[in-house]
Formats: sequence, structure tokens, C-alpha cells
Amino acid sequence: MIKWLKASALFVICIFLAVVVLLPGCGVPTVSEPAPLPHSNVVIPMEGAGDKYDLSYLKDKDPSLVDNSNLPITPVDRLTLTGRPPMSVDIDSYRLTISGLVKNTLDLTYQELLSFPSTTQVVLLICHESHVDNARWTGIPVSLLLEKAGVLDGAHEATIIALDRYSRTLPLDVLKKDGTFVAYKVDDETIPLKHGYPLRLVVKGMYGENWVKWLRQIEVK
Repeated sequence: MIKWLKASALFVICIFLAVVVLLPGCGVPTVSEPAPLPHSNVVIPMEGAGDKYDLSYLKDKDPSLVDNSNLPITPVDRLTLTGRPPMSVDIDSYRLTISGLVKNTLDLTYQELLSFPSTTQVVLLICHESHVDNARWTGIPVSLLLEKAGVLDGAHEATIIALDRYSRTLPLDVLKKDGTFVAYKVDDETIPLKHGYPLRLVVKGMYGENWVKWLRQIEVK
């Protein structure tokens, strides 16, 4: 009887130790993605120049309420610099991913993206109380990308994610509008790396914080 009790106690102890040792590794470890890098640094070329390209008098305005049809086109060398661009982008391995609540997850190469029908629009960018640009952007309507992926019933928004992990979540109704597109050109030239190459989201009528640079993923939710 005593031997049986000792054996039972030993068995229980072994089971307990096994649980203590193995439990932490029983499931797939969850590693949270690092917090997005803040787009806090802002450099405005020739700030306060007072010439025709100085649109700072509009920085407190709502972009959806400003008529930009008679405003000058901001030259590329006068576009405001924000964020922290990657050192470089390997365009051969670059992909734009459309994922989440879609019928077909897409991983589009840069060349595939260039084959989509494009739109060119002069869109006003206002970062509230900071800076204003009014440039000519060329790119692919987000509505076309969502159509190709096939948005599933129940989806109502999408998170736009950058290479530097900065992200914004916008309603699908906004993303499907005519003035929302992923731009690859600005003022008829390829977007420079410091301004969002290879792709930058353009959202007409919304503040610049939503214009995600270095776009890498659209996750439909």
C-alpha cells in the first residue's frame, strides 16, 4: 500500500512538472507587431517663402471644403517631407497585398500595378496646422483593386499599411470614391522615395495623415 501511494505521488509530481515546463510552449507564441513609427518630422521646403507656391494660409482649412481648381501646382521640389522613408525599396521583390475579407488575396508586382487603368488628378493635401501641397497625382483607383480582389459581404473598412508599419483604417465607402487612389507618379514623374515610392495613397477631401506613404498592404475588414 505504501509503495502504491509513493508511486502515485511520484506520478502526480511528474505530471505537475511536465505541465510547468511544457505549458508555455504548448501554443503558437503571439508576437505583437511593433508600434508604428510616428510621422512626426516635417520639413517644408522654403517655408514662409511667400511666393505663389506658399499655400500655408490654407493649413487650418478642411480639405473637403477648399476649391483647389485655381491653386498653383506644387512642384516636386517644394513638396513637404514627412515620415521616415526606407533606405531603399527592392522593386523586383516589392508586392502590394490586398488581403482580409476578400475572395482572392492579391500580391501585385509593381509592373502589374502599372498595367491597371489609371487616373490623374490634382488633389489638395492639408496636414492640419502644419502644411499644404497641391500636386498632380497619377495612380490606380482603389475601387479597381478592391473589385479585382472581390470584397466579401460584411466588410466595411480597410487598414492601409505602409512599409514602415504606419497605418490608417478607412471606411470602404471612402476607399471606393473617385478621388481615392494609390499613386505612383506626382507631377508626371515617378514618386521619389522620400515622398512615398513605390506607392502612396491619395485621399481627396481628407487630411494628409490618411495619405499613407510606402504602401504595402490593404487589409479589408
